Amino acid sequence: MQSDPSYLSHWGELGTLKNCLAGYFNQDWALDYKSVEEAWYAIVREGGADRRLRLLEQLDALLQRSDSDVHVLFRDTADGLYFIDAKDTRHWLEDFQRFLHSHEPA
Repeated sequence: MQSDPSYLSHWGELGTLKNCLAGYFNQDWALDYKSVEEAWYAIVREGGADRRLRLLEQLDALLQRSDSDVHVLFRDTADGLYFIDAKDTRHWLEDFQRFLHSHEPA
């Protein structure tokens, strides 16, 4: 797995993913984007190829964990989105992963 940039070291493990979720899906995300998909497009457009690859690697690593672990990480970082059921959280992250796989930065 690619290392996170040093400026993300305060996030610890899966720093690129945590930073992305916290930055794009904070409590005001719906003021910045009309939909989740619009935010996902911004992530690809603004992040570049290296970040996209790190996100994919870190999503792969996270999605190998239990539903509970996935849910806790998501709730701790993406405070603008909330899923009650851990399976819904996993499903959202799998959709995000599929989106990243199918969209490369320009």
